[in-house]
Amino acid sequence: FIASGQEILVKSLVGEEKRLTRLAYAVPVGKRAVSVQVDDVSGVSGMLRPGDRVDVLGTFDVPGGAGQPFSGTTIFLQNIEVLAVGQSLSDAAPAEGGGAGGKYGTVTLAVTPADARPLTLVSERARIRLALRSPVDEGRAVVSPFEMRMLIGR
Repeated sequence: FIASGQEILVKSLVGEEKRLTRLAYAVPVGKRAVSVQVDDVSGVSGMLRPGDRVDVLGTFDVPGGAGQPFSGTTIFLQNIEVLAVGQSLSDAAPAEGGGAGGKYGTVTLAVTPADARPLTLVSERARIRLALRSPVDEGRAVVSPFEMRMLIGR
């Protein structure tokens, strides 16, 4: 029952079971759900859960001047919400995993339409690694891209 003048919320229109089993209802307004392929390393050892927040790093290998390839890594998205791991929308461990972690091949992230473009490009043309954030850390790190040649000068 919805009273006159009462704000209409999704939970008033959609049953609890549907909200817990349909990804569309987990996507925040103004965001889009975009899945990226991960493995045990890039997906934080199977320890990610829906509701966690991650930074997304991209590692690129591109041709450089004088035949020298350029290799580098940059943090290109920060404080991104994890909507799903594999096909799980709950914060319970994915069913296939053993121990504390679970096995999954994809992670679905909530990104703005503008952020969906670089995320898609990097997932198609480079390598992605997710970095798990503390649940109380909402800051934004300002760091320059790191290049392979920087390792030599250390």
